[in-house]
Formats: sequence, structure tokens, C-alpha cells
Amino acid sequence: MKNIKPFGPSIGKTKISKKFSDKLNNEFDIKSNSKKIDYSSKLASQIKNELKISNNFIKKNLEKELIENINKFFQ
Repeated sequence: MKNIKPFGPSIGKTKISKKFSDKLNNEFDIKSNSKKIDYSSKLASQIKNELKISNNFIKKNLEKELIENINKFFQ
């Protein structure tokens, strides 16, 4: 984790694990094949074909990765 302080609050820069990157890419590959999962109408901008990561995926994968990186940031 690299902490950068160009102005005001610190910014943490890190790399995600290959395992997590593969899981994230796989999740989006599966969802992008279905047109029923377009989440763009629930967003404030004019972006098309935005996908929502499921709460189950977040709990199972993203939460752990984020907690590890947050802990590294504060060390």
C-alpha cells in the first residue's frame, strides 16, 4: 500500500490480488451476457449498460479484499 498526500486527505494506492481480479472479471462476464441486469436507470448519469454487483458477491469476495486494503492503509 502506498499512501499519497498530494493535498488534503491521504490517498491509498494498492494492487488487488490476481485471484480477486479473476473473480471480479468472471462476475462481470456472467452478468454482461444478460440484458436484464442493466442497472443504469437507477444511476444519476447517462451511462448505459452499468451492472450491479450482487450483495452476495460483495459479502463473499469484495468485503474481505476491502478490509485487507483498509487495514494496510492505516498501518
